[in-house]
Amino acid sequence: SLFKPLCDVLGITINDLLSGETIKKEEYQEKFEENIVNTIDYSTKKIGKYNSETFNQYKKMPNLKLNILTKNGNATEKKDFYYIVCKVSGEKKFFLLECSKTFLVNVLKYSGKSVLERDFV
Repeated sequence: SLFKPLCDVLGITINDLLSGETIKKEEYQEKFEENIVNTIDYSTKKIGKYNSETFNQYKKMPNLKLNILTKNGNATEKKDFYYIVCKVSGEKKFFLLECSKTFLVNVLKYSGKSVLERDFV
């Protein structure tokens, strides 16, 4: 699974990733159990660059909340902001993360998917 390396890069827990938010200590066990009970239907739909045309289209969708998985306002050296739209526990999720392009290419390579938006490059 690519969850652990992704979470390590983002500095979050797998529970945070699956929940789409940072979990408070007192809610951790409850959210953990909820995420375990739910069947994880993780199918990546789209990956693209932050502030691209397609990012802004997803951002305008009223039923799709943006989950920001970085604390940085500016991307650090050799990294950029990207979005991923995927299904988690049957629910469509919209994530914004900070990582290198190489990292995303490797995620796609090892997952056998090709879901880059046309404005990714």
